Amino acid sequence: MLREVIGRNGAKLRLVDDAFAAVCHAINDVEVTVRAIAARLLGDFQQVSDSFLDQTLDKKLLNAMRMSKTRDGASKKPQVYGLRCRRSQATSEWSTGKKLGEDVPVERFDEEQASIISSGACGAFVTALEDEFMIVRQAGVYSLGQLASARPFLAAAALDHLADMFNDEIEQVRLDAVRALTPLVVHGILQKEQLDTILTVLDDAFPDSREALRVLLSRSTVGTPDCLLYVAKALLNCMRRFPIDRQSIFKCMSDLGRHHATFVQLLSDELLELHPVFDITEPAVDDQFYLAKLILILNAASVHDPICSLLPAFAVRHYKFLRCSMPLLVPAIDAFSDNNTSSTNNISINKKLAEAGERTRAILERTYEMMQEASQSRSYQQRMIEKKLLLKDMNALCEGDEGVAGTAQFLSCLLKILTQCELSVKILSYGGDLETALKAIDEGFRLLEHIDNNFSSVDKVMLGTLEEFHFQLSILRLAALFDIKPGTYTNAAQLIEAEVIRFKERCRSLAVSPSESTAEVLIGVEKLFVAAQAKKFISGSSLTALFQSHAVLLQKKFASLGSISVKWAQIVEPSETPNEPVRFVVGLPLGISINVLLHNFSKNDISRFRIKTDYPDRSSVLFCPRESEFKKIAAQTYRLLCKVLVQADNIWSDSARVHFGCVLKSQQFTDAMSSLAIGYTRSLCIPVAESPFSNKQATMEIPIQPVQAKASC
Repeated sequence: MLREVIGRNGAKLRLVDDAFAAVCHAINDVEVTVRAIAARLLGDFQQVSDSFLDQTLDKKLLNAMRMSKTRDGASKKPQVYGLRCRRSQATSEWSTGKKLGEDVPVERFDEEQASIISSGACGAFVTALEDEFMIVRQAGVYSLGQLASARPFLAAAALDHLADMFNDEIEQVRLDAVRALTPLVVHGILQKEQLDTILTVLDDAFPDSREALRVLLSRSTVGTPDCLLYVAKALLNCMRRFPIDRQSIFKCMSDLGRHHATFVQLLSDELLELHPVFDITEPAVDDQFYLAKLILILNAASVHDPICSLLPAFAVRHYKFLRCSMPLLVPAIDAFSDNNTSSTNNISINKKLAEAGERTRAILERTYEMMQEASQSRSYQQRMIEKKLLLKDMNALCEGDEGVAGTAQFLSCLLKILTQCELSVKILSYGGDLETALKAIDEGFRLLEHIDNNFSSVDKVMLGTLEEFHFQLSILRLAALFDIKPGTYTNAAQLIEAEVIRFKERCRSLAVSPSESTAEVLIGVEKLFVAAQAKKFISGSSLTALFQSHAVLLQKKFASLGSISVKWAQIVEPSETPNEPVRFVVGLPLGISINVLLHNFSKNDISRFRIKTDYPDRSSVLFCPRESEFKKIAAQTYRLLCKVLVQADNIWSDSARVHFGCVLKSQQFTDAMSSLAIGYTRSLCIPVAESPFSNKQATMEIPIQPVQAKASC
């Protein structure tokens, strides 16, 4: 591969440097698309020379990029120079003062003819960051962050340029600038001038920008104690304006304290507002602003012991409280511990957490084994008793941590589906009330819909088992309908065949094989088809008999046990129901601002997410947010910022509350359950839980009152 080429003015350059210079020149193209692509491509040149990178941040030609080679300002890469470079000690700079007779500069040459890079390529990143189009600025921010992340010298030089982008008029550009600067702050020290620009993001109305800046501050190093105090006050002002950011600010304060322990020692009295002579009133432990400052100081004390002697007695008492209530934010401090046992606290806590995880896994495995045993008991009464006891245990497990709660809720739904299947078979087999059997079957379908839409990370084998339950309930429902109205369904064979085809297609899409019991049922169905050709009739009892001897059983192994999570929505804003109603003009739409965090959601789930609006007159509307309003902030976590539209066509005499609920649009299969459409309506929307520990729907209520528009004079 050719590693060197002949560049401008006969200079011998590396191929990557020459290509980089050409792309830099394209930043000045008249086409916006070309400029954006060129700015994005710059980030891919990871092997470019340092001197070329220096030139991208300065529009003035640097010494290293000139043909004249001097002792102090030459490129470190090997280059071949022209005739002017063969002059002995040629220089275009003033004397260094270290050599006699060097006090007069030589003749100035034309920079275009004396450079190894075109003047248009100089300051490529500066040009990109100053471009009038957002797409070019975004690309420039991305590329500068990519190149500077692996080069400390460029990271230090890029701090000011990226910090200036925090004032961009486009919120996405500001967010990209914060994220690009975050990994670079470890290579430099933030001074007051830079903080003046950076901290303006804490006043941003966009919550993702504020969160990204707090992550940046958590990794940064400030230059002076005054700078640290400046940052702390800015964070406290942010918490005063945006109370929902409290936990994130606490986390940022803890990181700042550990990174600036010596500065905190100088500021401890001022932060706690201590008087040099008089004792102060003990602050309330529920004062969030006091807690934020105390977290900063305690984290500094954990790595810098002299701070401990400066703290008043009430701070020590509050430390013990915070150590129990916020162990992840307040580390152990040896000076405040009893019998000097705190040095091993962190290790013991991690060990206990690991042991608790192992015990929890064992409990879930044992619970699943007990479910298998309960479903195989000979006595029906005994099976029901064991299942009730298991449901009580799983309801208790749902109150554990998030990981355990998700699996426990899944097992609880699975056990209820087993119960409904067995109950429906029992009723149909022994001549019970057919309407009761239909209700049990419909309840089983509802539970299957809940599992299908509200849980993530379920393995394919278990999904195949759920399809077998779905197939069993479908056949049992047809059997109940055949017995309720014998002779009415002349197309009985076609209805059953449609369910068999649907089941096989689902198994094929999941790449799983039916269990032995379900395979026997399929064989029995084929035999019924053969018999039906002669009799022209299929009875419901013959279908029910297939499941009496071949009931669907749970798989022996549950691969995703312990990793299943619940999809839930956290409504951040509005945090509470307003006291005063929102008034708007009749016939005109009103936008209600909402801020929702969606946990354990996939990209497909985002496309199905809706806000269901229920009006006092019992009418409902599904609001579909735009795709651009969803922002991914972590793995399987999205933030929704949008305005939900409400509208009224008539004047209301008084205000009334409108109910907003988070729902998922139900997944629709290709056949849309055609065979079960008779008497059964599939749910269009599945409620989304408000927490991983509860089945209660995430909802909010806003009082509104439509009013008549005032007539203009």
